[in-house]
Amino acid sequence: MTFPKLRRAAGRPLPRAIAILSVAGGMAAAALVAQEPAPDGSAGSALRPVRLMTVTEPDTAVTRQFYGQIVARQTVDLAFQVGGQLAELPVRNGQSVAEGDLLARLDPVPFARAVERAELNLQQAQREFDRVQRLAESNVASEARFDEAQTALDLAKVSLREARDAQDDATLTAAFDGLVAQRLVANFTTVAQGTPVLRLHDMSEPRVEIDVPERLFQRGQDADGLHITADFGPENPEVPLRLAEFTAETQGVAQSYTVDLALPADAGFTPLPGRTTTVTVNLPSGADATLRVPMTALIHDADRRTQVMVFEPTGADDGTVRPLTVEIVSREGSEVGIAPGGDLEPGMEIVATGAHLLTEGQQVRRFTGFREVR
Repeated sequence: MTFPKLRRAAGRPLPRAIAILSVAGGMAAAALVAQEPAPDGSAGSALRPVRLMTVTEPDTAVTRQFYGQIVARQTVDLAFQVGGQLAELPVRNGQSVAEGDLLARLDPVPFARAVERAELNLQQAQREFDRVQRLAESNVASEARFDEAQTALDLAKVSLREARDAQDDATLTAAFDGLVAQRLVANFTTVAQGTPVLRLHDMSEPRVEIDVPERLFQRGQDADGLHITADFGPENPEVPLRLAEFTAETQGVAQSYTVDLALPADAGFTPLPGRTTTVTVNLPSGADATLRVPMTALIHDADRRTQVMVFEPTGADDGTVRPLTVEIVSREGSEVGIAPGGDLEPGMEIVATGAHLLTEGQQVRRFTGFREVR
């Protein structure tokens, strides 16, 4: 394809600007070729820089940190089993209560009248039963009439028990030592049966709730020597925790288990639900401790064996690389665990990234940073 503006007229040289551009382009291409390292790393070619890392000793323990939040052992919304108007609501939000303390009471007058009415009905039913019984013994009343009087007496007794139970249910007391989280209705409000009146936290054993990934949860579920602490500020930096319970199903999205950790009785502060903390979990690795390397350091040969490129120095900053087959035993995040005891040993330097661009025996130089351009 020929551009009209660049078409060379017969017998006329190219303009000076175009000639200079052509020469500059040729020099740039030559420079790029000269800078491109030879595939075999032969002498005279620029050595490819590689980023290296040193393989460290296997960890004796796995340490993880989680976001935690204090929760109550249980939280209950308390409600009356009968309806009526609130007459007493003496507790305040945030108040600590003991088992048996009065929390709320309905207006007792309607319930007292119901009990009185049931007692009168029972007395009437008892008198009627006694009268029919005497007539039946004299063969004046029929057996059917006697059965009706007996049934009416039994129903009156049941009605009295129900009235007395309703009178007792009109008073709401604390079923356990707890903390009033919130009053849900105001005093003198007319509430229906089952309407929550207040929310009560059971603080007999406060918990710290965390979400643990499935892989770590399976690893630590049966581990001995599990050490868990929580940081509650400068005055309580390492409060020991113990495993209390866990939800036996994973969350749908995060694929993690909700774990409750029990706080000690002498935590040194007042645990309030909702307070946040950082939980540190130390999980012993035991005999299956592994060498940790980044996933970017792994390559595969033609036989699909997993390898890393080991750096063998021949000078201060240069050396050669050779592949080394390794065995992966675990994967976690951006790192993998390499089985110890093989050819890969702590203290070796391996190529951390870009190993797939190298060949066995290739000469490379250690990457020490980008040069400053002036």
